[in-house]
Amino acid sequence: METLHTLGKSPKILAPDQVANAAKSLLESHTLLSKLASHCCMPERSETMRASLELVSDLKTRLELKDVAGSTVAESVDAVGTLGANVGKLYATCCTPVRKPLYEEFYVKLHEAHLALNGALGIGH
Repeated sequence: METLHTLGKSPKILAPDQVANAAKSLLESHTLLSKLASHCCMPERSETMRASLELVSDLKTRLELKDVAGSTVAESVDAVGTLGANVGKLYATCCTPVRKPLYEEFYVKLHEAHLALNGALGIGH
């Protein structure tokens, strides 16, 4: 899928407050994912969970920088998609319905981050 940064365009941040909103949603996503990781009973899933935790933490850290570049925000949009796919695999193969609400809330927060990142770049409906 073509995105602003893969097309060679240098995106500009049009709504800086949206970057802060995305970072906040990613912090909440990280908290939820940490809860899921701490209760997972299948060690073979831990690598995917660990990588997902690292990615969401890295995203949040990048977006909390004082001078965030538009290209960083555009790259973060793609990374949110990757994160969603990785956690989706964990969600689809989770062995207990008890964690379903945590996964669902995680996806709500991840979606909020995605919308805020696109909003920061002036993309949206």
